[in-house]
Amino acid sequence: MVSSKIAIYTMLINPLTKYAVLLSPIATAIEDHFQQHSSKFTIAIIRTLSAISTVGVAVAFPFFEYLMAFIGALLSVAVSIIFPCICYLKISKRYRSFELELFVIIIILVGGSLVGVAGAYMSLKQIIMLWSMDDHTCTPT
Repeated sequence: MVSSKIAIYTMLINPLTKYAVLLSPIATAIEDHFQQHSSKFTIAIIRTLSAISTVGVAVAFPFFEYLMAFIGALLSVAVSIIFPCICYLKISKRYRSFELELFVIIIILVGGSLVGVAGAYMSLKQIIMLWSMDDHTCTPT
């Protein structure tokens, strides 16, 4: 019971922290563009409008959550599992000799690829299923 509550709270905190971390470089780039007027009020307005605009996009587009799940399945697995393993193999040159470490890294690469493909397939399946439904709110305008 306690472990399930910890898992739920962790899942709730994760998107909130990711949202701020991902939005910060975008807001900083916009602030740098308007460098002459960079007061605290201007910075607050830019960051508020950035947050509101992303929420507006999420509300305006149908299937936005499934599209984000599709992109997340592909990119998260690539950035967090596949690319680090490939970079490690390239930097350490472990791919030249067949050892246990190389075997484990290959298993991680194959498993990560399968997870990414499965996640992308499931989200794409949901998008197609919802798109084909005969619901007026799901048809694109």
